[in-house]
Amino acid sequence: MALHIDSPVAESLAREVATLANETLTQATANSLEERLARLPARGTTTSASTRLQGLADEYAELDVASHQPPDDILGYDADRLPT
Repeated sequence: MALHIDSPVAESLAREVATLANETLTQATANSLEERLARLPARGTTTSASTRLQGLADEYAELDVASHQPPDDILGYDADRLPT
């Protein structure tokens, strides 16, 4: 099956990707389209804001803690929650 690229810009980009990836033009085009398709949401599905936020919260929870001091100590508050 043939694919005709009628855009000089698209053809140039495809050739550049193929060269950099050491792939044929066909391989580079197929791989690029597969990667793009994987990043696009599936047709008819949407991710709710709460689901996206939960994903961000999960990622944040996995981050290393820079300091194990209590937040009040980091901010400079004493036991009475007054600035030191």
